[in-house]
Amino acid sequence: YGAYTSLLVEDGGVRGLDLHLARLEAGAIELFGEPVGEARLRELMRAALGDRQAAWLRVSLFSPDIGPRTPDWTGRPRVMIATAPPPPLAERVRLQVQTHVRDAAHLKHTATFPLIRARRLARAAGFDDALFTDADGRISEGPLWNIGFVRGDAHAGLRGHGDRRPRARRRSGSDHPPGPGLAIEPGPGDLGSPFGRC
Repeated sequence: YGAYTSLLVEDGGVRGLDLHLARLEAGAIELFGEPVGEARLRELMRAALGDRQAAWLRVSLFSPDIGPRTPDWTGRPRVMIATAPPPPLAERVRLQVQTHVRDAAHLKHTATFPLIRARRLARAAGFDDALFTDADGRISEGPLWNIGFVRGDAHAGLRGHGDRRPRARRRSGSDHPPGPGLAIEPGPGDLGSPFGRC
């Protein structure tokens, strides 16, 4: 039971950091009843990074006081931060389409059993990872990553069925003017419009 965000540190900074922090604070209030505090989150993230200028961070919120017999605990959650070297970007990825809609899709939460199981099933079938769609074939995301599509000079950042989480990277891109010749076309999570369908 918890919430998290994962982010990429590049050149000592994070794109959309304010959105990642807002997502954590909103998750803390909804799941635990109290925020952690932006200043505390920043302090813990700086400590976890040390002097590294590039890293992958996963910032998780949890409480050992919440469990099956004590679901009603309320208070400030604890923060756990994992760091790793930045992952390399793959040139191509083979994805197995799987029908899956996450519980409480508006939260980036820590219930990873179905996500890891989906990855395991995809890899056992010879794929690199899974790609989630809803029952109508609308693409939402991968098990542990977001997805967008590019056609010519346009790109679409997709959102899953019922997903109202702020997409930190997608939204941060829309807060800045696109690069030369690039038009931003937010997609409805359906590749049939404007980009096709699974």
